[in-house]
Amino acid sequence: MSYDFYASQQYTDNLKVRDITLPNTFTKAGDIPVVNSSGVLNLTTLQFVTGPSSSTTNNVAIFSDTTGQIIKNSTVGINSGVITASGLTLNNLVYPAVDGIAGSVITTNGANQLSFSSTALPNPSFLYASMTTTQTTNLSVNDHLKFNNVIYNKGTGISLNTTSPYSIVTGAASIGRFTITTVDTFKLELSLIFINFVDFSGSLTLQWYNTTTNTAVGNSILLNSSNNKNCGCGSFSAIITNTTTSSYECRITGVSRISNIQLAEANVVDLNSL
Repeated sequence: MSYDFYASQQYTDNLKVRDITLPNTFTKAGDIPVVNSSGVLNLTTLQFVTGPSSSTTNNVAIFSDTTGQIIKNSTVGINSGVITASGLTLNNLVYPAVDGIAGSVITTNGANQLSFSSTALPNPSFLYASMTTTQTTNLSVNDHLKFNNVIYNKGTGISLNTTSPYSIVTGAASIGRFTITTVDTFKLELSLIFINFVDFSGSLTLQWYNTTTNTAVGNSILLNSSNNKNCGCGSFSAIITNTTTSSYECRITGVSRISNIQLAEANVVDLNSL
């Protein structure tokens, strides 16, 4: 079947080719016909996305404006799962763009800016000591415990005299005395593991002392044998602020009916190193 049209112009508002209805209005240049589910062709303006004339391999494309039609190259790259970028901001938290020195930690300025700081990680400084010989002499008032063994020592500025002859003279070198050279805050802690009294009427009072100035530090502890003449105790401690090189001892400030101190341990800790 064929048709011949001889009129110079033919008009119709409804032109169909089989089941497809062709558009009957003009929209604008560049529009293309798109068929809908009813078989009607409409001239439609497609939203094409345009970009730059060149880009960087593996870089992420981003929108250049709010039209959703123009993209541009970015400085963020993704290659084999590795993301590279010149900077990183997460929830307004700005991360440093350059590495810090070895051992640095990340700190914040409180205004969403992170940076590397060379602040050192905690490096505890302490000395843990014990008595390995039962103390059967020098058990009078103003005597002190004869610590003679360093179990563990970490850091600097704390030492124990384990070799000098025993002395109660203020400022003198003596076995059992701790020397602190660091200007800092320290904890002097004593644990009496086992004490033997003569009978059930014995007692023992101990106090930490600065032997350089002959002054008591912290509180004392009183032990007695009213319930058991062979007894031990928990720990007691003193917090000191050491301002110059000084020596410290655990001194007997009261005593009666004691036989010996069989075992004791002490721990001297620089609190600001923790």
